[in-house]
Amino acid sequence: MRWVWLLLITAFLLLALLPATGATEQPLTNEDIIALSKAGLSDSAIIVTIGRSRPQFELSASALVKLKQAGVSNAVIEAMLGARPAAPSEGGASSRTAPSTPPAAAGPLPSAYGYYVLDGVELQPLEPVPVVTRMGLQPGGLVPGNPGHGVDGFSGEPPITISTQMPSIIVYQQALDVGALRMSMLEFTRTMHAYQFNVLGTDRQFFSTVYGGMTPETEIAVNLWRPKDATRIRVEPVEGKPGMFRLSPGSPLASGRYALWLGSALHPIGTVFAATSERRASAYYFGVGASPSSITSQSTGAPGRPDIVALTRNIPGSDYFQSQERTFSVGFDKVWAAAEQVFARTSLLKRQADKVMTADKDKGVLITAPTVHSRLLGESFKRQFLVVIEPVGENATKVTVKGLCYDRREAEWVPWDSTQCNRMFFQELETGLKREG
Repeated sequence: MRWVWLLLITAFLLLALLPATGATEQPLTNEDIIALSKAGLSDSAIIVTIGRSRPQFELSASALVKLKQAGVSNAVIEAMLGARPAAPSEGGASSRTAPSTPPAAAGPLPSAYGYYVLDGVELQPLEPVPVVTRMGLQPGGLVPGNPGHGVDGFSGEPPITISTQMPSIIVYQQALDVGALRMSMLEFTRTMHAYQFNVLGTDRQFFSTVYGGMTPETEIAVNLWRPKDATRIRVEPVEGKPGMFRLSPGSPLASGRYALWLGSALHPIGTVFAATSERRASAYYFGVGASPSSITSQSTGAPGRPDIVALTRNIPGSDYFQSQERTFSVGFDKVWAAAEQVFARTSLLKRQADKVMTADKDKGVLITAPTVHSRLLGESFKRQFLVVIEPVGENATKVTVKGLCYDRREAEWVPWDSTQCNRMFFQELETGLKREG
């Protein structure tokens, strides 16, 4: 009987051990992320946790809204979107794996702290570049050192240009708040007007006295490359390298100039901030896909076709507005005809035709003169459009537009939001395309 007891005891011990050997850590869920965020963990710590787990996140639109409402940062949500989900078989002993290490295809890793870009298989250092602060308005006039309001950006050429449109950026820095990292394509701002810096709301009649003889229409030279559209980036911790993160764009980068920065070191177009000319900041400035001297923002990409920047360079106030582009699954001729009709038609909101200054079909360029329109209620608005239309396939046409729209308020023309003005054009263009069938 003794061997029977030994057999029973052995079987009992094996059964007791089975759950321990077959168990794995619980998959990371949305609720876990919310709990970590509310507990006060930094974005870096949460992102590292995501990278070392096999998550089972719910990433529907409603779930993302719930995460945001619960206070989860954009950086963490983007890390969740880019995380590798747990395999369906996870939960058994056979599916348990050790944390993965970066594959050889991920490229070399740096040994020293700093910022690097992996261009193909070559790891190149990114050196910080001084950010230039351009003052617009200062009480008493533009005096060095005086507080006032300005904008910032880069001057000159980027120190490095990479060929790949899907670069991998390696950031190696201890105690880094990865949630504060920002990346954006840049657009050149040549000039601005004084009223664009008037965040204090100084009345027109006192403007000249307060700002040393300036009027709201005084043109101020800026000549800076400034952040235009935020680039979505995925941030992943590098396994086994504390403080090292791999950044990759969510989609291929268009040829152009780009910046990578932390926090408020750099400000996007449309932002005017309190500063002095002695402000000091730095960021990372690089080109993608072409030699720096040939890079322009919003290029149409077709030989012989002018870009929006070139078209608007000498139009006062155009630097305040931004361009937008859309691609339509329609042939070039139909899009061109519909665009011409946008300016020729009248409606309840636009009771007269726009005056067309340039209609060059060979180059795909339509430019209207500033035209004042009266609404039914008697209110006036003024608009001007610069349009580049480019065939990009047999039945695909890209349209780039920059609209300059203003409302008449008392004795002044007040600029619209760029998006609202461009949306007006695209809505009228879509209506025309539907009408043409």
